[in-house]
Amino acid sequence: MGQWAGYGQGAAEGIGWARFFGWSSFGFGVTTVVLCFVIPLEGQYDRTVWLVLFGSAAVWLGGMSVSRYRSLGQRWPAIPVIGIGLGCLTIAIMIYAFTVLVLASYGIEWPAAANWLAPPGTPGPGMPPNEVET
Repeated sequence: MGQWAGYGQGAAEGIGWARFFGWSSFGFGVTTVVLCFVIPLEGQYDRTVWLVLFGSAAVWLGGMSVSRYRSLGQRWPAIPVIGIGLGCLTIAIMIYAFTVLVLASYGIEWPAAANWLAPPGTPGPGMPPNEVET
């Protein structure tokens, strides 16, 4: 267990934790980028916030991995860096999606994925269902 544990008998600074954080970052990054275009946002702002949260988790896990590799004096692999990049890409996509949703509520249309906008006539996040214009 010496190589995996690191400094002190089961410490969280070992190479095993660095690999775990790196691969977790990569997994979170790939998953969130795919979910940006699979999950129907349908005009709901909170869905963009959740995807940004998980994209931020990918960035944080990648940073934890890189810092552990650095503290062990080893060169870090590309996996955590790719995870950080994918997490940042998710955040950027969701900032754009949020902007598209806000502008669409004012009647301004920007190019967007088909599942981002709500179908016409459905209530928006700030409008109660009984006050929908038909």
